[in-house]
Amino acid sequence: MHRRWSRKVAWSLAGAVALLVLLACLALGAWPVPSICGNLQARIDLARGRPKLLEAGLPSMGRPRFNRLLRQRYGVEASVIGGCTVSNFILAYVDVYDEVIESSLRKRYGRDVLREAFEEVAAY
Repeated sequence: MHRRWSRKVAWSLAGAVALLVLLACLALGAWPVPSICGNLQARIDLARGRPKLLEAGLPSMGRPRFNRLLRQRYGVEASVIGGCTVSNFILAYVDVYDEVIESSLRKRYGRDVLREAFEEVAAY
């Protein structure tokens, strides 16, 4: 009986700690879920051989050329997941997702291919 009671107490304490961490994250505005989800999805897309560059917000004038350049040279597709108004959740998700993809491309090609492509489009 004593062992059973201590398991209940342990689970109750674990739940209370998890709730306190969640409330602290909400109060501080540091919500970890989009970061975790973005990181995980980027790694899944890389493992499947289908890396994407996520975009949020209105596109710039050179964006179609930039996206075409990435697709043709490096096999990276562009995907828009937000229009002119995006939430903080989406922005955090996109930032982390793109950071993982950029890091992978830098490691694969030995240089910052996204910056090079951007500079080439800007010079056009």
